[in-house]
Amino acid sequence: YGTKTGLAVVGDDEWGHLQLDASSLFLLMLAQMTASGLRIVYTMDEVDFVQNMVHYISHTYCTPDYGIWERGNKINHGNTEINGSSVGMAKAALEALDGFNLFGDLSSHEAVIHVIPSDIARSRFTLQGLLPRESNSKETDAALLSIIGYPAYAVEDVNLVKRTRDKIIKKLAGNYGCKRFLLDGHQSSIEDPHRLHYEPSELREFEHIESEWPLFFTYLLLDALLRNEKEEIDYWKNKLQPLFVEQDGKKLLPELYIVPKESIGAEKENPGSQIRTANENIPLVWAQSLYMLSDMILDGLLDPEDIDPLHRSKRIGHSFNTEPLVPVIAENALVKEKLADLGYSSETMEAIKPVRVVHANQLSILHTFLGQNEKLSLSGRNLLVARTMTTARVHLFEGEEIVFLPYYFNPQGFYFSSDTKLLVEHFRASLKFLAMQWDGSGNPIIPFFVRESMFSERERGALVELLDDIQKEESDGIVIQTGPLEELLPSAKLERLDDIHGFKLQDAEMLVTDDTLGICSQEKEKHTVQLSSEEIQYIREEDETVLVEILLGEKIRSYKTYVLEEMWQRKGAFFEFSTEQGNITLSLVAQKLYESATVCHEWSVVRRIADLTEKYDDRLEDVLLDIVIRHKRLAVGRAYSAEATFSQPQESIDIVKTIKNFCGNNTAESVLTQEIILHLGYLIRNEPELFENMLTIRIWYFIQLLVGQISREENLHMADAYEKLLCLAPHTIYDRLHSVLKTFTKEVSLFLVQENLHASATPSFESIKKGPMLSEFGEVDDWVQWRQNRGMVGPLSPVFYKGIWYLLRQCNGLVIGDKYNVQNRIGSDLTLESTAGERSFALNIDALLQSINAPDYRQLNIELIESLVRLFRGNPDLHLDDDLI
Repeated sequence: YGTKTGLAVVGDDEWGHLQLDASSLFLLMLAQMTASGLRIVYTMDEVDFVQNMVHYISHTYCTPDYGIWERGNKINHGNTEINGSSVGMAKAALEALDGFNLFGDLSSHEAVIHVIPSDIARSRFTLQGLLPRESNSKETDAALLSIIGYPAYAVEDVNLVKRTRDKIIKKLAGNYGCKRFLLDGHQSSIEDPHRLHYEPSELREFEHIESEWPLFFTYLLLDALLRNEKEEIDYWKNKLQPLFVEQDGKKLLPELYIVPKESIGAEKENPGSQIRTANENIPLVWAQSLYMLSDMILDGLLDPEDIDPLHRSKRIGHSFNTEPLVPVIAENALVKEKLADLGYSSETMEAIKPVRVVHANQLSILHTFLGQNEKLSLSGRNLLVARTMTTARVHLFEGEEIVFLPYYFNPQGFYFSSDTKLLVEHFRASLKFLAMQWDGSGNPIIPFFVRESMFSERERGALVELLDDIQKEESDGIVIQTGPLEELLPSAKLERLDDIHGFKLQDAEMLVTDDTLGICSQEKEKHTVQLSSEEIQYIREEDETVLVEILLGEKIRSYKTYVLEEMWQRKGAFFEFSTEQGNITLSLVAQKLYESATVCHEWSVVRRIADLTEKYDDRLEDVLLDIVIRHKRLAVGRAYSAEATFSQPQESIDIVKTIKNFCGNNTAESVLTQEIILHLGYLIRNEPELFENMLTIRIWYFIQLLVGQISREENLHMADAYEKLLCLAPHTIYDRLHSVLKTFTKEVSLFLVQENLHASATPSFESIKKGPMLSEFGEVDDWVQWRQNRGMVGPLSPVFYKGIWYLLRQCNGLVIGDKYNVQNRIGSDLTLESTAGERSFALNIDALLQSINAPDYRQLNIELIESLVRLFRGNPDLHLDDDLI
């Protein structure tokens, strides 16, 4: 906007800079000035505008921008970065405005600004990971002085503040001020003024001659004053005195000091030895104003609290310690009775009325209304997952007190909520996280919601252990408080959402499976049965009428799932067929099978149907954030690809699309990938030390390590081990992942050994006899075209299939295609029940080869098999103890 007219100078979509730091500074100063007694905001339209600005800066911690110097990467090629100075200023603004009343009238709540606590916590984690660096391209930056000191005071850790300040002074301080950052060519006498960017090789030319800014000495002086460090005050005051330029009898601070062109050689040879000259920008109002503040404090005209009425400076050294409040809520009266029989107190949702218990997804929807203003075309907050830090406040909405369950209790979400052991693990971690990170008045409240399904034999142990700890008021060394909700509420943090209208909250409900269609039997099946190749072939060859009868019949769920997959592939999700109760679709069949399998913990069926119906967890984007803000990258897919590597936040649906595009076609592989991402995100949030020195987290590597671990432990082939992995409960996979991370180097070594071929009856591979070179194909000009043609129509003689039969007598098995797909393997045991010339054996081999879509690749596989047949035929004593893949 133009300062004279107030009118727009550049359109919203034409300005290239996000200005996250400047917007944050505006909000921080708005709060400070209002707290000092000034009335600045008068209307609710202005309140809504400020609320939307809060939404705008709330994700600065994961939003790459051009930073305070509007350059991004220091080469200035237009590449944005996460900048510590931007993150710190945004964090300070969010903390200052959290629950702040812009009208200054504490008796009114309509002008209170709402900040999502998890945004502040994540800003803190990002700063802890960045500092003392400014960004990936700047090992430090003098701009960080504005966030470790006045005005932001955004870092609580005293040691981190000192380490950052010391590094800035050591690396950047000179006789005339501080350099902005190393290799900064701005306004140096050899900078080309006709272009904005630098060439990478050019940056080294600016070493030791970077411009020095007195501005940063004013920051250091003001910071020393607010810390009341007398020696430092005198030091920086004396450092500033010779830097003033006198004009019209006034002592003014210039923008920066430059090494004259003729002195560059000498300055490079002996840094700090040459006299610098001030540029023409005198005064730099920024530097002059900060010095004037310092001068007025030194003269006693201002008290430090006058420029910091919100006491931001006291954030340094602030500690986090609280006792979470844990009420136990029973799903219904029957659950309450069962808990009482076990010796635990609880309350039903009916008994705690008028207080209501609601799922976290309802709070996410509520937050979208904050700041909505039709008149100003303000949209409010995006729909995002409400994390534990956010749900742990009692909310007052339309006169009712609302207690929200943690997000992982939602039964309509991903299947994780049906695994009680995993849910208990997440709940314990939440208690620890809240105790260590909760900030502000009041205690966090986190109810534990007990469902009827948690009392099964396999679930009860974890439930009882947690309830014992809650009753003792201690979990993993964390002190908690428990008791009737009515007694806990007065101690809880209260958040008012009185100004939202037109939305009705839904009470928490348990997932109830409806079996009126007779599709899903409720018997508890102990094991998921893996179908034989003959059964799978039968399903593939049967017509739809027979397959529909199987879906409606008494077959076990795992068998029905194979049938469902076949029907889905043929007819699609909305294929309808008739039952006694009316027409139903395959989509409904899938949902019913999924629900009953979830209740019965048939995890292979759950994962296969989740994959088939493209279910995904909307927390994926949240987990990616946890990884990215810790300066890691996430790679999905089997082969590394830049397109499948995430280094910036993405929406869940986009993450899922990338997973689908880059994962293999194996059973439930995309859902398993999601699951591993969710587990790793949870672990990096709670045990970040496990990921030290790991810049890129590759999901497929972890799946391979898990499969290899199961293969070794249970002496299974890779494909069978993969199927076994699909059958494991989510908490078991989590435990295995945790173990793998703790012994990562060892697991990788064991996996590499496992990947080697182990031969017997031969002293070494060098002793294997080589067969003669073949020239049966004559002269071929274009092998690619030849293989494409032969792969499409080339006949295979009976000798080819017989050769494979004999080959299987000298190894454990043959895998054609993906080794993790059990359907791609033919074991040597097949030779025990067939003969070399048997047609059924040849059909099995042909079915595998025909599953390879690309004809040239199919032909390459055939040629390789023929070579192996000749090799083993020439070495009859050679035997491999592994599969040939």
